[in-house]
Amino acid sequence: MDASLEPVPPGAAGELYVGGDGLARGYWRRPDLTAEKFVPDPFSDDSSAQLYRTGDLARHLPSGALEFLGRVDRQFKIRGYRIEPGEIEAAIRQFAAVKDAVVVVHEGSILAAHVATADPDAQAAPLREFLLARLPRHMVPSEYSFAEALPYTLNGKVDVRRLERATAVQAEEQDTPATALETELARLFSGLLRVTAGPSTDFFQAGGHSLLAARLLALIEREMGHAIPMQALFKNPTPRALAAFIAPAGTGGEPPESFVPEVVEIKSGLSGAAPLVFVDFQPMFRHMAPYLSEDRAFHGLAVDAYRHLAAPCSVQDLAEVHTGQIERAGFGRELIVGGWSAAGVAALELARQLRERGYAVPLVVLIDTLHFGARPASSLAGMAQRMARRLRRNPVHRWPGLMLDRVSRAVDQTRYFIRLATESFEDPNLRDVSQIALEASQRHVAAPYDGPVLMIRASDTVRDFVDPMLGWRGYFTGPFQAVDVEANHISLFEGENARRIAKAIEEHASGFSAVVV
Repeated sequence: MDASLEPVPPGAAGELYVGGDGLARGYWRRPDLTAEKFVPDPFSDDSSAQLYRTGDLARHLPSGALEFLGRVDRQFKIRGYRIEPGEIEAAIRQFAAVKDAVVVVHEGSILAAHVATADPDAQAAPLREFLLARLPRHMVPSEYSFAEALPYTLNGKVDVRRLERATAVQAEEQDTPATALETELARLFSGLLRVTAGPSTDFFQAGGHSLLAARLLALIEREMGHAIPMQALFKNPTPRALAAFIAPAGTGGEPPESFVPEVVEIKSGLSGAAPLVFVDFQPMFRHMAPYLSEDRAFHGLAVDAYRHLAAPCSVQDLAEVHTGQIERAGFGRELIVGGWSAAGVAALELARQLRERGYAVPLVVLIDTLHFGARPASSLAGMAQRMARRLRRNPVHRWPGLMLDRVSRAVDQTRYFIRLATESFEDPNLRDVSQIALEASQRHVAAPYDGPVLMIRASDTVRDFVDPMLGWRGYFTGPFQAVDVEANHISLFEGENARRIAKAIEEHASGFSAVVV
């Protein structure tokens, strides 16, 4: 279960609790330890029933068996994510020739794996690809080191103090830059990713994420004078490919004339299935692509044109920009429309405009989208109610820890949004587009929508609001379905979560019967 005594989903890591008739009453003459480890059983009708906190980290396998992952006291946070090193180590041990592994954090934010292997020629890239297929991206180490054996203490535990700093994330990269532009781009990659990047180092595979990507593009523009859109980095994630995009052969070093395509293809598809079109292309959308139907194309709509709108603009104005993009792209007359976060507000209005122009919109997908008009009235009260429920389920001695955990999560989220508005968007144009969309969404007064709506909600977001509808109650007058994912607002598209979202979209793509809320 998690810290609030809520069961975690199958496959997710949580602390193992045990209970039942055979459970001990407590520790002999240790009332303090008994109070810490034995808690009321929230699932029993017997008021005296208790559960024992083992301190072990485990997860349910598809077979129903429990897999031990380590101890909960080794948890740590990186960029707001709770990292379970035992879960990562268990995944590494499944790789060929690996004898043992330990995962540590360097400099407070760099996830490093130290691997004992029987393979003298072990390389980082194959292991990283193996882990990317099994773990959320934020849990995949950025650095790797390999040895025949790990150092151990006299009692048989890995001696973390004797582990040297891992630096082999791209050890197999031996090629040298072919041009000065490749050299400069590799230097920027190295500085941001804190690895030794070569011409073929993939930015995202080496630990890059959307925040670092925005910083990279801002640095490229400031230091090299090239304004590159996010989708260009997505399609050209290595210094060599990005250099070729910036200065193609035969152009005399001049960048391409147009840097910002209106529509970005995330996944191609065969004919027959309605394309999935998301407002405001984000690199993490690509994590969903492999799990969508083979027939379904997936596209993102660029928001660069927002900055050309007269201020103050409305959500209707934003949607008209995307309606024009769709009509110029020559899509068919049937589209599934979606958006993440504030972009979902524009996506809903886009669906309304498309239907007015004769398009069929079999589904609107809102991924963790708040209705801004209801947010101030519900967010603080929701947090208070959730906290009250947690406190009622736990003994008094655990209250300080639960409240501290809630404050810690709020601080992590606040830091993220501060970085999103400042550090991550050093390019003023990017900041302008983000602010334009956010301000328009905050001013928007939504009208009822009678088409099918699928709402994907992050569990952390739902916990913070009184209304699990996230303020949209009464606005959807047609079929509606909600799907909850155990994640926060940022980790929704990581690992298994991306598969769940794609599966939910496919299940509801051809229509569904659901309650009207």
